[in-house]
Amino acid sequence: MLRDAWENRSTKEREHADLLQALLAQNAARREAWQRRKHEDIESFRYEMREEYATRLEAMGVALERLEVVLARLASELETKHAAERRWFNLVMEERGGFLAEIYWVERKNGGDDDDAAAAI
Repeated sequence: MLRDAWENRSTKEREHADLLQALLAQNAARREAWQRRKHEDIESFRYEMREEYATRLEAMGVALERLEVVLARLASELETKHAAERRWFNLVMEERGGFLAEIYWVERKNGGDDDDAAAAI
């Protein structure tokens, strides 16, 4: 019965059905092409992102190496500066101690107060 109705339908209905089938086939082909293009675009974008990531990673590695060199140089300079400051402090303390000892002996020699001079050392 369905087959009879299908075959006995009017020419306009057949034309509409044929046009609809052609339109559906065309839309399916366009959708497949769009999906292929979308997949290619996504893969292209992923490739570009991987390349950019690798480039940034390499640049960060180079920057890190430079910073390590600068840090090592600054640490060496700071160590040298601290050693010089310790030497300077020790020399100043030695010189001042000598001054105080000299003041103490001068005051003792001149009859100064022994307690004040001893406290100064």
